[in-house]
Amino acid sequence: MVPLDPSTSIWSAGTVNIPSCTAPKVDPNAPKMCDGDPTSIALSVTKAPECIYSTTGSCRFSMYDFEQLDATIDMQDCLGTWAAPFWMTPDHWEGGGTSGEVDMVEMCPMTKVCANFAAGGHQVCYDYNPNNFHGHVTMWKDPSGRVSVKICPGDSPCSRDGPAPIAVYDNVYASHACTSGQDCTYRLMSDIWLGTAGDEGWRTCGKAGFNPNSKCAISVKGIKIQSKKPFEGKCASLNVQDAGTQVQAGSLQMAMA
Repeated sequence: MVPLDPSTSIWSAGTVNIPSCTAPKVDPNAPKMCDGDPTSIALSVTKAPECIYSTTGSCRFSMYDFEQLDATIDMQDCLGTWAAPFWMTPDHWEGGGTSGEVDMVEMCPMTKVCANFAAGGHQVCYDYNPNNFHGHVTMWKDPSGRVSVKICPGDSPCSRDGPAPIAVYDNVYASHACTSGQDCTYRLMSDIWLGTAGDEGWRTCGKAGFNPNSKCAISVKGIKIQSKKPFEGKCASLNVQDAGTQVQAGSLQMAMA
C-alpha cells in the first residue's frame, strides 16, 4: 500500500469528523491506495477507537448519467465492526431511507455483509464471511431510476442472473437527492466507523459502541463506472475503456504486501 497521491488518486482522505463518527478525531493519514491503481482505496484499523473515511469529492457524477458500476471488494477481520467499504452519497442528503443514499457494501448489522439504502428500498444481507471476503460488487441503474446492487464472490463482475440476491432502490430520481431543485450529484465513500460517539447510524449500526479489539481492513479496487458523460482529468481512470474487459484485481493480502 502507498499513501494517497493527490495528483492521480480519485480519493481524498477525510480530515474532519462527520455525524457518523464524531469522536475520536478523524485520522487523515489512514487512507491508502494500491500502487498503480488510482481508483483504489484501502483502510485498516491501527488503533481503537478510530474514525477513518475517504471520499471522491473531486470526482462526483450525476445519477442521471450513471449506468453501471463495478469494483472488487476485500474485507479482513471485520466481524463486529461497523464499516462501509463502498457506498455513495448525494451532495444533498436528507430523509434517511428517502435520501437516495446507496450503500453498495456495508456492515450493518456488524455481523453481516449487506447492500443497504439507509433503511430505504429493498435491502439484502449476504451469507459471506466479513473476516475473509474477496468478491465483486456491481450496481445497475435502469432508465426509470431503479437502482440494483449485487455482491458476489470472485473476481468477475456480478450477473443479474444467478443465486445471489439483488438489493433494489425503486426510484433514485424520486429521492431527496434528485427532487426539490437538487441536481442528483453523488460521490463515492469508504469508511470504518470505530468511534465512541455518533448519530443514529452509530447507535443503530454501531450499537452505540465500538469493538476495542477490531483489526478490520478493507479495500476497493478496479472501480469502473459506465456513464453517458465520461469522466475527465484524473477522474478518467473511472471510465470503462473496454466494456468487454472484466475488472481484474488481486486479494487484499496481495494488495497489502
